[in-house]
Amino acid sequence: MQIIPGVTLKIYKQNRELTPDEGGYVGKLYSGYAVLEATVAPGERMIGLQQQSRDRYSLARDWMQLSHVPADPSPLVAKRFWYTTGPIWYATVGFALPQDTKVYRHKVALDANHRSANSFVPYPNNLLALAQYERNDNSFTNVVKVWKFALIAQHDDQYFVSVQQVYRTTAHQNGDRPCLPRLKVHPTLETILAAHLPDGVSLPPASEYQDEEGPALKHLHHNEGLVTCWYESRGVGILLTRRGKARVNWRAVPGRPRKAYLVPGEVVTFERLEQPAAGDVTRYRPHPRKSSFALQAHGVVPKNSDGGLTPLSTE
Repeated sequence: MQIIPGVTLKIYKQNRELTPDEGGYVGKLYSGYAVLEATVAPGERMIGLQQQSRDRYSLARDWMQLSHVPADPSPLVAKRFWYTTGPIWYATVGFALPQDTKVYRHKVALDANHRSANSFVPYPNNLLALAQYERNDNSFTNVVKVWKFALIAQHDDQYFVSVQQVYRTTAHQNGDRPCLPRLKVHPTLETILAAHLPDGVSLPPASEYQDEEGPALKHLHHNEGLVTCWYESRGVGILLTRRGKARVNWRAVPGRPRKAYLVPGEVVTFERLEQPAAGDVTRYRPHPRKSSFALQAHGVVPKNSDGGLTPLSTE
């Protein structure tokens, strides 16, 4: 797993801490809930984020501020995880942490698949996001990183934690306001990150922003694809093929050795490309979700799947 500098990550099954192995495996989970916890060391410029949908983010609550909560909460607040457990957590754990520490905790409910009866955790409720403002020596820069710390389920109730840097981009000045052009498709995320930029950061004009170059499309056979990205928290990726872009789900990828995933930059083979099927119906999504992709890959195998993965260069 990746490491976030200045942050200690833990996962709990209810109140029992789980210890991931090198591949992030935490064991089989069947019901109840898990808790993702991120403790940010004093002095780190970082904020916690919760993701409600693909394009909707909000600030996560810092549990170090929960020594006092409203005495007469609204019925909705009274059911919140932070309200029911936060003061107890602070009184037993939080009070002893160093001053200026930040702690973000996110409850992840384990749900049941209506077709297979296996448990699963729906995206994006399965993740806690963290945004970090990058320093150069002792000064902040206009570079912002976004990480996602997630709990993911795969075959037979097997669960893994993953840590992935999903963005490393730059903030710019657009007239009288800061902006992050790379995140314009996620307006709430862009707004939050722009609003929390450190004071005094020098921002170049938005006209100087350049989009990231995509990977070079190498010579591919009809049944080959180039992995352009892999979203750990969703368990899906994108392939470039001779027929265009194709989505690939973790179910179409063999375990490596246990968790199924792909590595951006590597070349894979696939058995076939088909129109994506509608997504599962869950209590969070009452109607089948239609994919924006015209193609989905099945029977995907990395070409260098001999156990030692060496991603191809895309430069």
